[in-house]
Amino acid sequence: MSKIILHNGKTVFWNGKTFTGFVDYTYSGRYLIDFGTYRHEMNGNWNNITSISESLLSMIDNSGKTSTFNVNVVSGFTAIIENGDSLTGTTYPTKAIVDGFYTTGVAYYSISGLNNDNEYDFNFFGMQLGESGTTKYSIGNNDVYLDNYENYSNIVTIPNNTPTNNEIVIKIERVDGVFGILSVLDITEKTPIQYDSSSIDSIKIIFESIPTSSIGVIKTPFRYDKQYAYSYSWDDGVLDQYTYGFKYSNGGIAGDSNYYSGKTYTDGYGNEINFNVGLAIFSINSPSSIIYFCNLLPRYR
Repeated sequence: MSKIILHNGKTVFWNGKTFTGFVDYTYSGRYLIDFGTYRHEMNGNWNNITSISESLLSMIDNSGKTSTFNVNVVSGFTAIIENGDSLTGTTYPTKAIVDGFYTTGVAYYSISGLNNDNEYDFNFFGMQLGESGTTKYSIGNNDVYLDNYENYSNIVTIPNNTPTNNEIVIKIERVDGVFGILSVLDITEKTPIQYDSSSIDSIKIIFESIPTSSIGVIKTPFRYDKQYAYSYSWDDGVLDQYTYGFKYSNGGIAGDSNYYSGKTYTDGYGNEINFNVGLAIFSINSPSSIIYFCNLLPRYR
């Protein structure tokens, strides 16, 4: 897909005809949740859930600021698993990944209190010991699969989720192996930045490949197959532009007391129509400062 780069360096994608918006995002918060036993609770700006039936109110972000976000148990896990201190394949602290929750079927959590105007990236980390298996994490119609090998795990992401009624529901499911697992949930909040189109003074279009068709300029055709447009303007004129010029073009008795039939154009159906004149008068301080602007309309021949 081709793309457009705006003058401020922001990039928006192009569907081949026009751009769809100037939306970009700023990262406004990160929320870390450690699932596991109370013996391995994370210190600092982490949120801990130590029971498979526990909900969490008012999460803190990674700076310690309290939010309106709540983690609600819809359908809980089966039990707690721990002693995963030999795991590799993650940047999270050992204390966060040494334990977690598991399900032999399906578990659900809802994250409520979110902002419907923002988007959220969800990162999942799970662990298994001595077993291989696959856990599926789902948000709406978006699924990711975490394949766990013995004493090794990874992080998978479902990006760009928009809340419905300030809420997002997560489904954790065992696909194969002994169980489906969740040790760490890492949520990033993104606030959109809407760029004002009036501030865009240059656009650079980048094509994926060289266009195969010729590029040119197509002029808008005149109505009724007219071949050209005619416009005649007077500037800084005098009253004679109305008493003489307008009467001459539109028809009537001019300032010389003579009658003029006017000048005409056709409307495309063979009907003759008189030209008209638009007149603007600006008076500043005295009659000597009157300025006239006249424009002969319409302009089709």
